[in-house]
Amino acid sequence: MDGNRSLWLIIIYLIISVYLLPFLPVKTNKTEGLAIWATTVSLYRNLSFDITWAESLIGKDEKILRRDERVYSQNPPGIAILGIPVYIITKFITRDPLDLSLGWFLMRFFLCTLPIIFLAYWLFRKDADELSISILLFANPLFIYSLLLTPYVLASCLVYFSFRLIYDPQRIFLRNCFLAGLLSGLALNCTTNSLIFIIILAISLVIVEKKEKMPCILAFSLGLTPFLIILFFHSYMISGSIFTHIFMEFSEFSFKTRNLYDFLLSPQNGLLFYSPILLFSLLLLLISFEKKTARHKVKVASILICLAYFCSKNKQSNFPIQEGFILILPLMMDSFFDGELYDRSNLWLGFLFALSVLFNFLPAITLPIVPPEFKYPHNTLWMKLLMEESFLTVNSIDLIFGAGINKIFLISILLVLTVFVFHFTWINTRKPYKFLIGAIIGILVVSVYVILPTFDKQNLQKKRQEIKNSFSLSARMVNSSFEKCVS
Repeated sequence: MDGNRSLWLIIIYLIISVYLLPFLPVKTNKTEGLAIWATTVSLYRNLSFDITWAESLIGKDEKILRRDERVYSQNPPGIAILGIPVYIITKFITRDPLDLSLGWFLMRFFLCTLPIIFLAYWLFRKDADELSISILLFANPLFIYSLLLTPYVLASCLVYFSFRLIYDPQRIFLRNCFLAGLLSGLALNCTTNSLIFIIILAISLVIVEKKEKMPCILAFSLGLTPFLIILFFHSYMISGSIFTHIFMEFSEFSFKTRNLYDFLLSPQNGLLFYSPILLFSLLLLLISFEKKTARHKVKVASILICLAYFCSKNKQSNFPIQEGFILILPLMMDSFFDGELYDRSNLWLGFLFALSVLFNFLPAITLPIVPPEFKYPHNTLWMKLLMEESFLTVNSIDLIFGAGINKIFLISILLVLTVFVFHFTWINTRKPYKFLIGAIIGILVVSVYVILPTFDKQNLQKKRQEIKNSFSLSARMVNSSFEKCVS
């Protein structure tokens, strides 16, 4: 394997992540990003979680909690605390301590994009092939979420490293159990969705480890405890109860058999629709080379239990897929990183890779939200916004040269970068020409699907126009809200 080509993929991802700067409008989605940013500012300036000063900026769609005429973010404090150094950097760069656009970008980059880059580089150092790194960076919803200010991407990397710390060595070491507890605790302080994985990991230590069972559990618990204290303290400060975050995590169930279709297969929110390459992940759970090892059994149990658990929960935002799935995506791709997918590269792999890349690129370059009216968003929302409305998400070129720059030129930049992604991937597969043929077929299938006229309806045309208008007004809304916040 030529390692330089893996590095090229990481560099391309870095360029795309800096090029695309999606700042989502307040009125068209439910995202905790603004509340996270406001909490970071409050912690630095006031040593408080109170974000009442930013209420007009945050809007009503955020997950906020009111207590004693004060407003708090319902999210665990991990991302907000980690964002303090980023906020300090922002203050050094700009004279305005409340520069939202720069602060948002830097927090998104350091806390969401950089963890994926670090994971990809770490896997490269572990001799992961180009195909698996390309899938990690571009062919699954991690690509979309890593361009947003959300806690799920960092948490997914943390829980994956926790798993590998414990089960990569030939035997379980106490030091690694302690470090895994630290990383798991930090993940829990990013999002309580990671609690189910942490429980599974702790139980696995009881089952797998025979000789030093109690010391391993104690080491893991010792690493986890400081972050539990932080979580309980935050919970008490915002609600008066130390168990608020835990109760909220287990109070969001709404299991329906239709959830399996909605969250796994549907064109609107289905994980396997956005990333059909993950079908190989499920296949490798059954036929993996290491299927008899304890490591593989823990991985299978974690993936299946988490999939069932998150399918039974309410979806918390208008982002494309169930947020909880983001946490287990690196774990689902674990067999890819071991080279098992490389050994099976063929036409089908190229076909599913092309589908996965394009189905994730399209929302990322336009507007990565899915209003409930759009059952086929790739066709009726994102492609229509791109082709009929000439709508492209805010990007670096826009900010440097102004919004009047030619949209075709902006799209061409992304197309060229996408071509490079395909090139550095297919040229290094085991059967490159079969992979290439499959990828070409996949591109044709996606092209036909996104231009089919049968899915569109008149009410969707009006909704698209509302979304575009709302996005266009978002900058003015934010500026107006800031004037109120500062005053």
